[in-house]
Amino acid sequence: MISNYTGRIIHDLSGAITHKREIITLYLQGYLTPEIVLKTNHSKEVVDRYIKDCHKVETLWQHGITDFDEISQLTRLSVKVTQQCVDLLPTNLTAVRQVMNLPYPPLVD
Repeated sequence: MISNYTGRIIHDLSGAITHKREIITLYLQGYLTPEIVLKTNHSKEVVDRYIKDCHKVETLWQHGITDFDEISQLTRLSVKVTQQCVDLLPTNLTAVRQVMNLPYPPLVD
């Protein structure tokens, strides 16, 4: 668990999926990095990293690589981040797992 101490409150940062979901959703809606930065109050570097990471996962997914462990190894992202990115992919890509009858464990936030 990664914590960030700010004054008297400790914030758990281990599952920052909410920020990632917001950023990737805006990106998929056609917003550009500068607009996403303003809307989410995140740095350009963070926004670009989230987009880049999820794009790597999406590219592998589209090429038929759907095993989370394999994607994790190829992208050097954790399995959890890989699962989060797949969860954020447009539904037509997620549906590929259903058509292929591949198990798709639900992401736990």
